Amino acid sequence: MTTIGLGDSYTGITTKSGAELHINGVANVASAIPVSSDSVVYLETGDALDGISFASEIQGIVVVNAPLAWSGASPEIHGNLVVNQPLTVNSDLTVMTGGLLTHDQGISTSALQVNGTLGVSPGGEINISEKGYG
Repeated sequence: MTTIGLGDSYTGITTKSGAELHINGVANVASAIPVSSDSVVYLETGDALDGISFASEIQGIVVVNAPLAWSGASPEIHGNLVVNQPLTVNSDLTVMTGGLLTHDQGISTSALQVNGTLGVSPGGEINISEKGYG
């Protein structure tokens, strides 16, 4: 597990299979972070995306645990996007074949606003079935 945040600065970060990256505040990463399959990135604070960007193809899992806005390249979810807190996407968002948009069990604070087109490719899924909190 790796945690980055306030004051951290990198030219690049690579997530490899099995990696877990926690972003806790503004970190500066010069190049877009690829989210590889079988890796997990946790966005823990509302400013977690202020100094970074992701490669547009999300192959692994991104977990949104704080209200935040996602700007930049239009995300293509090939893995999982877990929205546990309000998320505003300031572009298009596409759930690709094999991709999943969801939230964790028992979460009542999930919300999604897409300021572009929300697309779901054949075989992509938006699923919150049996995720209730009551």
